[in-house]
Amino acid sequence: PLRRQRQMCIRDRFSVIAVWSPHAKQWTFWQLLAMPFGLGSAVNEFNRVSALIVGLARCWLALPLLGYYDDFWLVELAKWNHSADASFQWLVAYTGFILDKAKHQGPASLVNFLGSKLLVDEGHISIQPKEGRVEALQKEIDAIRKARKVEKGALASLRGKLLHACSAMHGRLGQCMLAAIGDLIQSDEKTLSDEADIELSALRALLGAAPWRSVPLRWQPEKVAIISDASWEPGPLSAPACLLCWIIIQPTGAPWGFSIQPPQDLWPCCEPRETQITLAELVCPLLALLSKPELFRHRAVTSFVDNQASLAILVHGKSTAWDLSLLGAAANMLLAELRSTAWFEWVASASNIADGGSRIGPDDPTAAAVGIMLAWADFDSRDKGAPVITA
Repeated sequence: PLRRQRQMCIRDRFSVIAVWSPHAKQWTFWQLLAMPFGLGSAVNEFNRVSALIVGLARCWLALPLLGYYDDFWLVELAKWNHSADASFQWLVAYTGFILDKAKHQGPASLVNFLGSKLLVDEGHISIQPKEGRVEALQKEIDAIRKARKVEKGALASLRGKLLHACSAMHGRLGQCMLAAIGDLIQSDEKTLSDEADIELSALRALLGAAPWRSVPLRWQPEKVAIISDASWEPGPLSAPACLLCWIIIQPTGAPWGFSIQPPQDLWPCCEPRETQITLAELVCPLLALLSKPELFRHRAVTSFVDNQASLAILVHGKSTAWDLSLLGAAANMLLAELRSTAWFEWVASASNIADGGSRIGPDDPTAAAVGIMLAWADFDSRDKGAPVITA
């Protein structure tokens, strides 16, 4: 880590500060030699330095380096004999900055980074909370649930810790389970609500299940791609015209997919909006996973969507809107259950091959022209709402 703003000099005309002297009973003026710690603009300026160091390390020295404010994480192979670490330290010294030697961690298979531990073995890189963090969080949850009393500061602190812990989970699972807790923090209530109690109970169980993120290094799973799209137009009597389409591309064989019309009783269950296109776009990849789950088990899944809001919800696994948050979390939870790795990517609408299937249906000539077989699917209430093929 760098000692941040203390190494950042500033121009003379911006470095004069005024301090009221209680002894002289007057304002005194001083020259600040470095950026003031705690000032928001100083942090933004320092991040430009951090980004520069990362860019130089990657482009000049081909170092796989990550930077977060004044913390850096470098990956190197054991056979490099610490040369990447030595090259990075040389680069920082060359740019004129000084690393904090007390916080420097040498090359190791287990390092602490941003409150988490990163474990590197021969086949995987995994991220987990630090030792004892899960047990401590579970004790805090138990104490709050037992007391049933809300102390805003303690609950807000616990929420922050849970957000950080859930960021180490597959698909950031759990971050969607903090809506009622957030509402309680903002309210004047002094008693733990039933909704917040349910969230805390679910989060405690999820922490115990330990679905921590793991990235394979050597084993490369087979890749499967999902390309999806949705159309949504308001209709008479609040009955919108909505059509969903998803296409599955496997390593072998021709791509194929389905078009489906959501049931009209879906929309009254959702948060009222002027348009439900974001929700419809979110449903598509989830339906693809539900329709043929065994196709995605133990595979690397890439999901392409052309809606930026839906993409952000899938990436983060949560949203400020409860219904969108549930859908984003459901997709990530299903991927975790299937032991699949996921990458969500944006595709321009003009390049989305599923566009015709979401407007015309299986008779889309564009999909047929490139060899994509489309069919109708329908919802079967006997199968808990999962899509089934009727064609």
